[in-house]
Amino acid sequence: ILMSQSELSLTDKKQICKMVLQRLIQDPSQYQFGRTKIFFRAGQVAYLEKVRSDRLRQACIMVQKNIRGWLQRMKFLRIRQAAVIIQQYFRGQRTVRKAITARALKET
Repeated sequence: ILMSQSELSLTDKKQICKMVLQRLIQDPSQYQFGRTKIFFRAGQVAYLEKVRSDRLRQACIMVQKNIRGWLQRMKFLRIRQAAVIIQQYFRGQRTVRKAITARALKET
């Protein structure tokens, strides 16, 4: 979630972590790499969690926006198709009535 596309292409996990932290936390004195762990100063984990939750929230909003738009388009298309069918029916009825009237006038 916090990684960019260029960072996703790398294979070395430690290098990826360094790149992500350099991008997100500008001050290198706020974290330190151990052999198997990353040590953070106070407040840095909370900051990273806030950035993560903000990105997740934005992703959720984007998904909701797209789904709601798709649902509204589908609803509009159904309504438009129903209107076309109703129009076809009434135009057909009007044509039948005109034909009946024309036939009646022709016979007289």
